Amino acid sequence: KIIELSGSVLSPRLSDEFGRYRRLLLDGSYTIEVNAIGYQSKQVSIIPSSAAIVDLDIFMTPIAESPLNISISDIGNISDNIYMVLTHSNGLNDTLDLALGDQLINYPLGTYSAVVFADGKFPQFISFNHIVNEETSLFIDLMYEKTVYLHTLQNTSDWFFESGNWINEDWKIKSQDDLTYFSNQSSSISLYPNVSFESENKYALKLNMQYELEWDNDSLIIELLDQDGIFSTIEISDQNWDSHFMYIPIPEE
Repeated sequence: KIIELSGSVLSPRLSDEFGRYRRLLLDGSYTIEVNAIGYQSKQVSIIPSSAAIVDLDIFMTPIAESPLNISISDIGNISDNIYMVLTHSNGLNDTLDLALGDQLINYPLGTYSAVVFADGKFPQFISFNHIVNEETSLFIDLMYEKTVYLHTLQNTSDWFFESGNWINEDWKIKSQDDLTYFSNQSSSISLYPNVSFESENKYALKLNMQYELEWDNDSLIIELLDQDGIFSTIEISDQNWDSHFMYIPIPEE
């Protein structure tokens, strides 16, 4: 990505399978940041010219690897599709296809957050440090996903519309009835379900949503509260107009 031209709605460009890339830039001075899974991030400066094509070859330094042992156990019907999505410190996501039992993978060192998904099972949220000269072991127990509270959005009688022009149609709550909205507009909506949690179980909020946020000043903020106040905040500032599920883990006490 170009540091001077980066933003939440300006996605970094991807190279092809051979590492080749191309950017059109106005004359000036720029900083290019290159990230790749398994390599150290690197920044280089460039001064392009409209008079000629500028070639810039960038050499990446590999990150050392160490064994990562992942053990998967399943409850009930055996899951066919098991995979882990790892978020690297540079923000890149990597997907590992997994299977039941033990699997040993040489993986780059670093600090990771990860989610393990399987068909019909509750997603497992984990964080770990993968350290040099040590084998990191992850034990994942797949469990059925069970609903303790469900709101279908058939109506909005349980919701509090605090500000904005929210509408309810087609079993959806929409922030407005048009594709455009005014600048400097703040919209807020709240739901206060009566839900209690058992300490021995894991919980997550599962949202079926789609959104499109423009420019760097727009954001969607989701706050989870209990009797003591806000205990989890998620801020979204990108675009995903495809209907999809988002899981927000409920922190264990």
